[in-house]
Amino acid sequence: MAIIRISEIFETVKAASLSGEAMAYEVWRIEPQSHEKQVIYASDASSLTQPVEYGFDVPNGRWMVHMSPHRGWGDASALMLRELIVLAFSLLSAYMAKFFVDLRIAKKALETRIIQTHNEKEILEQRLSTLLDAVPDLVFLKNPDGVFLFCNRAFERLYGAKEADITGKTDYDFVDKQAADFFRTNDLIAIDAQTSVTNEEELCFKEDGYNGLFETIKTPMYDTKGELIGVLGIARDITARRESEVKLERLEYFDPLTSLPNKVQLHLRLEHDLTMMEKKQEQLAVLFIDFDHFKNINDTLGHAFGDELLIKVSKRLKSLIRPVDTLSRQGGDEFVMVLPSVRVDDAVHTAKRVLQTIEQPIVLQEHELVITASIGIALYPNDGKDVESLFKSADAAMYLAKKDGRNNYRFFTSEIQSRSARLLSLENALRYAHTRGELSLHYQPQISLQEGTIVGVEALLRWTHPELGTISPAEFIPIAEESGQILLIGEWVMRSAAMRMKQWIEAGFSPISVAVNLSAVQFHHTHLSHLVGTILDEVKLPAEYLELELTESVAAQNPEHAIATMNALVAQGIRLSIDDFGTGYSSLSYLKRFKVYKLKIDQSFIRNIHSDPEDKEIVKTIIALGKSLGLKVIAEGVETQEQLDFLKEHGCDEAQGYYFSKPLSVEDLEALRLHPEIIERKNNNNPQTS
Repeated sequence: MAIIRISEIFETVKAASLSGEAMAYEVWRIEPQSHEKQVIYASDASSLTQPVEYGFDVPNGRWMVHMSPHRGWGDASALMLRELIVLAFSLLSAYMAKFFVDLRIAKKALETRIIQTHNEKEILEQRLSTLLDAVPDLVFLKNPDGVFLFCNRAFERLYGAKEADITGKTDYDFVDKQAADFFRTNDLIAIDAQTSVTNEEELCFKEDGYNGLFETIKTPMYDTKGELIGVLGIARDITARRESEVKLERLEYFDPLTSLPNKVQLHLRLEHDLTMMEKKQEQLAVLFIDFDHFKNINDTLGHAFGDELLIKVSKRLKSLIRPVDTLSRQGGDEFVMVLPSVRVDDAVHTAKRVLQTIEQPIVLQEHELVITASIGIALYPNDGKDVESLFKSADAAMYLAKKDGRNNYRFFTSEIQSRSARLLSLENALRYAHTRGELSLHYQPQISLQEGTIVGVEALLRWTHPELGTISPAEFIPIAEESGQILLIGEWVMRSAAMRMKQWIEAGFSPISVAVNLSAVQFHHTHLSHLVGTILDEVKLPAEYLELELTESVAAQNPEHAIATMNALVAQGIRLSIDDFGTGYSSLSYLKRFKVYKLKIDQSFIRNIHSDPEDKEIVKTIIALGKSLGLKVIAEGVETQEQLDFLKEHGCDEAQGYYFSKPLSVEDLEALRLHPEIIERKNNNNPQTS
């Protein structure tokens, strides 16, 4: 299509000058739709006389040219003039024809170029669209006012609409005002910065409900003149990456079992707290918490059971701390609590609450457990001014708490350094005590208060070191338990006691029972009943002459397991007794199910029986309880005539203690058994000996 200015063409050929030559003319055509004559260009004359006619085709039809003199045709000069005019119009027509042909050729070439360019544009657009739709990232373009100009298929999922429905609209048409304001603010930040700006945003997809964290890069776009076109945005889903980063961070800084801070994070937090305490001139407490006999639970019920127990206890402990405190699991059953800005009284209060919280019964898989803990406390700055020294001090204090009976707390003192060195020395020496023959057994007689005769003996372990001398069982037994050596030592004690009893029987002494103490580790060991049976078979000692003693608290740690173990031992004919009765946590319901032969009253109740009314009532109650359950009752720690008289008065069956005899060597016990009258006289209120 082309626009032709007819007036300019006629001006070019000077058609207007024909009027000056008394020539009239008219260019017209038949209008295609109305079929009426349409004058295109004409002179002032209203009519033509015998006009000369000339017709020529143009792209939009056929044009006619009429021309004649104003006064009609006359002389030859006029005719010559008309011929000249005809020639002029012929030339004009030829020029116009050529002009129109050139226009058509140019139009055709332009149409071809336009079609070619359009096809190329469509191909490019198709390729770009395919590429953008294949990209998993969200891609979009907004104009400076926030109106969407285009988006890819991934972005369509976000708003749950097609691109055609998104373009021409803004974020306010798809999300709530708060979210739209957030998006718009970030658009303007990128525009003002005139460079790429990155931010993170949580996006919820309307199409499928997916919710994820996205990293969005927004870049201002400009045309060739530097004018702002809009903002190009690319949003990438970083949910999985961030989750992986969080997991890696948790692996690096958190305990995977309890989700508490681990050693690395504890160290960092404590260093920060120490810096703050130094500035504030305040104290800080470090509490080392270690469960008592936790290894027994793992050995008996398995590590999965132990892990579940740790998770529950950690949740309990976490409820005790303040936001500024730190509770960390160091591994195994060891926990550390850091308390900034506290006084000594605050540390004591927290330690007591920790102990009370831990010893509350825990039910796991139909098992009811009661555990205890030992706590060591170190204070900044008195017990250490850096992380390592505070840890060493708290650890040393914790071992002192275990040595002093467990289920308690101890503060670090200067004496602990030397004590901890001795503990380490004893632990190393104990490893070789058995092979070097430093261990021995002493036997304390157990007396029937009715007959006045020795009815049994309790085997007691003794350790005599060539350099350290005689070491108290109260000192080395806990070390053996903590180091795991108690199993080997306990087996040696049981075998040695059984062999000695067999030898006494073969030597002609009347058969009596020998009682052997079982530690918690031994009792909860999976193969205890098999081990005991194997030892009895090896030494050929009848099972009724072996009595195994276990404390009430050991049996109460896992009553169901205790009952199963007791049943297995009793099935072999072995007698069982509860040691230190009255100091543990067992209930009467469990005691009825325990297949024990004897209850042993703890010496702490016997010691003040003549002066403490409460101890008197406790002893009387235990004796009555034993009688009602058909059990023998023995009192330990009997040292005076008054104690003996009280026990006999209330029907106690047996007794042992220094009143009758201290623990004796094999030779001394054999000598005592050769003179039974010594024991008889003491039992008959005549303590004189020969």
